[in-house]
Amino acid sequence: MRVQKMMIEKELLLREIGVVFANTPMPASDKLTIHQHACESCDDVSKYFEAYRYQKIEDELLFRFLRRNLNSLSPVAYRWVLPLYLKFCLNSKWWIAQDSVYFLIFNLCPDPDFERDTYFLLSALTVEQINCLINFLRWCSETEDSVDIEEDIDKAVNFLQKAVSRAPKSF
Repeated sequence: MRVQKMMIEKELLLREIGVVFANTPMPASDKLTIHQHACESCDDVSKYFEAYRYQKIEDELLFRFLRRNLNSLSPVAYRWVLPLYLKFCLNSKWWIAQDSVYFLIFNLCPDPDFERDTYFLLSALTVEQINCLINFLRWCSETEDSVDIEEDIDKAVNFLQKAVSRAPKSF
């Protein structure tokens, strides 16, 4: 019964992601990263993503690359890639997606020294998009393998609830 409930909730979450992130195109090349000039790391990220500009993104290697470079993204690039990242986590087998899920959770419960950076990364998200992310985290908390990170999920949810007060209703 629990597995069936998780499947239904997963399908509802996938639909919610599709609705609240419906109009999130890939940003222009010069808007993909936080540093537009003279940053080798950001240049590499931009070049890597530019190769995917007109392709459907489902590549597991891309999500591994993204995980390593998530903090180089601009807020609008984060808004573009987040639904792809969430769908990857939901649609992949757990043993493939687990590291990506954990990485996202840990980045959404930052130490106080990094809260400002994380708020900046979330700054292009609307209230509905942040609430969708909270729903994703709540879904994660229902998985059997989340027992060891329940506290981190709770911290991430609390952080995102604070971010809601800073977010625009829509764009």
